[in-house]
Amino acid sequence: MSVTLEILKPFCEREFDPNETLQVLRHNQPMYWSWGVSKLVNIDNKGLLMKVNGHHHKGYVFVTLGHEDLYKVHILSTHGNLKQSFDGIWFDMLAEVIDNRIERIKDYVI
Repeated sequence: MSVTLEILKPFCEREFDPNETLQVLRHNQPMYWSWGVSKLVNIDNKGLLMKVNGHHHKGYVFVTLGHEDLYKVHILSTHGNLKQSFDGIWFDMLAEVIDNRIERIKDYVI
């Protein structure tokens, strides 16, 4: 894995339970499967790193929790370079924000 803790640490703010966050992301299983997640890493209970192989993005998605209890999503290249960040995400919008960035194809949505 070319993404190191030194790259990820500046994005981390507060502790949370990545397993609970993963349950939220897996609630819509077909959506989650479409991301092509091949690796999941808990970063010191301050972040959930996923290696994805989506239609729009192949690389990493790093999910953190901000001090205001809202999620942040960081889209990273396969080399760990930041491509885009989203913040202020409520738990019920987390999967959709990720899906819109890495996989969703408008013509396929019913």
